[in-house]
Amino acid sequence: MKRLITLVALTSLVGSSSAGAQCRPTARTYCADPLLFTAALGYVQGRVADLGSVPNREMTGFNVRADLHVISFIFKDTKLPFRLSDALFIDATMGRMTTDTLPGGLFGAESTSGFSYGFGFQFLAGKQLGRFAVLGGLGRKGYSHEVGGAIMDGSTTPLIARLEIGRAKPIFLTASTSVAGDESIGARVDVPLFRRINATVDYWRIEGAAELWNTATTAKRPATANMLMVGIRTRELK
Repeated sequence: MKRLITLVALTSLVGSSSAGAQCRPTARTYCADPLLFTAALGYVQGRVADLGSVPNREMTGFNVRADLHVISFIFKDTKLPFRLSDALFIDATMGRMTTDTLPGGLFGAESTSGFSYGFGFQFLAGKQLGRFAVLGGLGRKGYSHEVGGAIMDGSTTPLIARLEIGRAKPIFLTASTSVAGDESIGARVDVPLFRRINATVDYWRIEGAAELWNTATTAKRPATANMLMVGIRTRELK
């Protein structure tokens, strides 16, 4: 399952390419994103924390993410009175735990691997205001975050806001906070590098419940998962 999720994300990353845009925006209309795929790749640091007497389980690794922009692609040749951005996404992180392993419980020694994946969708709409654009909307994300013998999984519904600074190659500032599901916050900054490539810094934190490998039952305890990713991302076109 882990290999399948990672393979899907990597395949989408390699296949991320632009389609020729035919729509021509005017002062009062905007063209939707003509790209069917965008993707990201980066180095990550993550952890499962707040485990009571169990020390934080920390990891490093690499993350790959693929976004499928279905609605934007459908309307790529249509002039709209507003801006829109949508994504069906999947991401996967593989790495190694950097903290010391703890004595084994009923199921033997603690694993030293780190693996995380997320999947879901988001839809944003907004307005271009000169050199700035403001968009907002909702998303839904399911996740599983495993570091060593600590495993968190669940889902969250974030309210998302995005500010774009500039028109041809904008800087993206994105923030989110949950309105349903597991409590979560997130923030992302994308800065143009060259062509369609942006430098990206992405952070998220989710408060949920974790299952530990060294307990006699499957009962979960409150915990916090977070991850910081630094890397590159292909830019959405508008």
